[in-house]
Amino acid sequence: MEKLLKEYKDKPNKEILTEMTKLKEEFDKTKSLVINLTNHLDSVESRYNLLNNEMKKRNGDGWT
Repeated sequence: MEKLLKEYKDKPNKEILTEMTKLKEEFDKTKSLVINLTNHLDSVESRYNLLNNEMKKRNGDGWT
């Protein structure tokens, strides 16, 4: 892939299109992973905050 990117002006359309397809697939997979990890992180943060707020109520202080 790196070689193609360095010499793309001299490559035939078919090679460029093949590489574009691979890059699009990689982009879509990466995007999906980032979205899933973001959702997971939000969920973990919400659960932590729920428990942290409960501890604050029980301790009557600023437990963090």
